[in-house]
Amino acid sequence: MHMHKNGSSLTLAAGLALFACGKSDTFVANLNGANEAPSVSTTATGTATLTLDGSTMSYTINASGLTSNAAAAHLHVA
Repeated sequence: MHMHKNGSSLTLAAGLALFACGKSDTFVANLNGANEAPSVSTTATGTATLTLDGSTMSYTINASGLTSNAAAAHLHVA
């Protein structure tokens, strides 16, 4: 699976915009079952790369080992 989206109207942009402060920032997350709460046993893995440039957010999500097509995704801002 590979998803890519550009835009400033995403809900995620509102939360991550607090970190942008008018400069470009890139965030990378490793996706795996151990990072779930509670953790799950899965062979699926992936990465998510998010870049904030002012009020524009771009992201790329790569995943492998899924047992079916991805139907949804969400992010938590901690």
